[in-house]
Amino acid sequence: MEPFETKKASRFLSQFLDLDIRIGSKEFVNVRRLLKKVEGTTGAVSDGEVTMVFTGSKAEGFNFPCSDHDIMAVYNTVLVIQHLDEVLETDLSKYVLVMDNTDCRPGYTLLTPLHGCDNQRIRQLVEINGKQYLSSTLFMQHTLLDGCYIHGPCSTLPGITRDSDFASAFHCRSWPDTLTDFVSRTAHCVWPPSELVYKIVQDGFEFVAIGDKHSSLFEVQWRLSFVKAEVALVKSFNHVQFKTYGLLKIFLKECIERDDSVKDLLCSYFMKTILFHAIEHSQPTMWVDENIVECFWYCFTILLECVQTGFLPNYFILEHNLFLSNVIGNNRERLLRVLYGYQAMGWKCLFQCGSLHSLSQDIIQSVSEYPTPNRIKTRLIEINRDLLIATTHGYIDIYRSSQVLNLAIRVFRTYEDEYYHDIAVLFTNKGIARMSRNKISHLPCIHQSSNKAIYSQIRKHKRILHMSSNTDVCGGLLSLATFYYNIGCYHKVSEPACRVVHHCQQSAAIQLHRRGNYDGYFYRMCGKGYTLLQKARKSFTSIYTIHKKYNRLYPPELDLEVQNDNDMIDLPPLAYAIFLIILSTYRLGNAAQSQMVLGDLLDVRTNPIYGTAMHPIIHNMIGICHQLIGDSDLAVEAFEDSCQYYPSNLAANIRLTKLRQLQGTDSVSDGTNDLDYYNVKSQNVNIHNDEGREGKERRGGHLPSKTMYNMDPLSFMNMS
Repeated sequence: MEPFETKKASRFLSQFLDLDIRIGSKEFVNVRRLLKKVEGTTGAVSDGEVTMVFTGSKAEGFNFPCSDHDIMAVYNTVLVIQHLDEVLETDLSKYVLVMDNTDCRPGYTLLTPLHGCDNQRIRQLVEINGKQYLSSTLFMQHTLLDGCYIHGPCSTLPGITRDSDFASAFHCRSWPDTLTDFVSRTAHCVWPPSELVYKIVQDGFEFVAIGDKHSSLFEVQWRLSFVKAEVALVKSFNHVQFKTYGLLKIFLKECIERDDSVKDLLCSYFMKTILFHAIEHSQPTMWVDENIVECFWYCFTILLECVQTGFLPNYFILEHNLFLSNVIGNNRERLLRVLYGYQAMGWKCLFQCGSLHSLSQDIIQSVSEYPTPNRIKTRLIEINRDLLIATTHGYIDIYRSSQVLNLAIRVFRTYEDEYYHDIAVLFTNKGIARMSRNKISHLPCIHQSSNKAIYSQIRKHKRILHMSSNTDVCGGLLSLATFYYNIGCYHKVSEPACRVVHHCQQSAAIQLHRRGNYDGYFYRMCGKGYTLLQKARKSFTSIYTIHKKYNRLYPPELDLEVQNDNDMIDLPPLAYAIFLIILSTYRLGNAAQSQMVLGDLLDVRTNPIYGTAMHPIIHNMIGICHQLIGDSDLAVEAFEDSCQYYPSNLAANIRLTKLRQLQGTDSVSDGTNDLDYYNVKSQNVNIHNDEGREGKERRGGHLPSKTMYNMDPLSFMNMS
């Protein structure tokens, strides 16, 4: 290679990869990893028996469109030990398995129940030579998820754009006795650092349900898995090493696999393994931006040598040849012919990648040795980063607020950049607000406490909802609007609800279902110097989810829907805000205005983002409003539409049946009594609300126990 030529190419290539959405700058990669931590912390990742661990390229920080969602499900009720491991008293409640390496190649083992262990907990046992072993094949068949198919050690769920791989695993907390060479060989290496090696060894490893295809014991063998250690190693890369890894993945997909005869012989895991070996056996000074072309070529040379010898050692188990199954015989010869062709081109074979074609012309045409800043691409990176945060923020519902707070503390300690602090604040606010929504939804029903104590608690949680509304324009504001409605402060509902309508209608809003039309956000919010929190306050819109357990802050009119659905119910923010305005104006005695606003809700039905195509629950909301203002015929029509487009909606069927019964007995007069919470238990309380006692008598019936009518709404109007 000509040093002068490769230096220039490296600078241009390095900038290109920084701006490539699949890889990105160091900051963007850190954002992706942080959001994965948020997802792992806040999602339903553990139910006591199973802990979900994100693995694969997404967890490593990449954003390749073709990448699967890889998740490892580690069984907390099962423990694997080695023969000399001590069984602790706390382990007695677990199903304990013992490693048996008899007749197994390195990297595989047999698992046998510990003597005296309860064999009823896992029943996929087979007997070989008088000894019982847990069958990996039977275990995979038994744990296969609905709608999935078996793919290696994974249950694969097909998706529209990408698949999801779920690998069941057992944990062993001690490092394998046979792998002491990993510790000894890396002891004098610069990478991986000794403290990382120590942590990897201390954390142990996993077993996944797949055996050695070259063994007669295939059906009962289990493979040792080091995916958590591999993610930790990738996260320890400097950014040039990370970009080189991404470059190898691009070269594999866009060059090597372009030849159908070798398409399935190599995989990204092989490229990652090659990079592990390359970094361990090189000097840190090599891995800089001006050398990225040489870094790629160094890894390509290692790949070629491994194919020539037919041997690629697993990074942790050097005796385990990753090429043993595929890169052999004629397959190996075909692959060599392809690689020799690229070798003849030299490092410029990179430009055979479709996504790098334009880069070669930029390098040739540039008279400068350094690339010029690309402001448009920089703004594209900014919007893609913001979209990722907005999407994660919009779709993740926070279940464990304490864990979110712990994560936020780690973020503030780890990162100095304010952008990461804003991410932590954004998700912390959402987590705390979610906790407050549940607290504030049932506090008035607690009769053991004094009124003063209840007022104090509600005042505290109301402040939190106000704080949340500054960073979550939909979730926070809709929580406030719902809160005001439920305590009877109907005149205070419209202000936060109308703000949500305004946010959803502006061109700069990030709508999660907008399918790529973000021109308004790009031109109005990117490249302007706004902080992330300022952008969130102006432009982030998200779904308002309600649930009988996880978010109980919803109007009593929707109680039937919530109680008859075990899943989260997604309420599109625009439609839900209008729904609250209709309810509140009606409760204020302005039926004419409710009728007028209902026309806006009807218009929303055809909205490509917020309409019934994405959210069939709107049919229920429309039916409820028609029934509220007294038009039972249109209410029936709306509930019929709901049953047609949303067959599993039990609430619509119940409402429809009730309405038809009432119509059949001519008992539907103005529709108000029928809607007035016939499915909600009433309570006898002293009522003081915006309508007063006369308004209650005019409507007839009892008010629902869920609504906070035992509180004086005037006490809340001036809360700070």
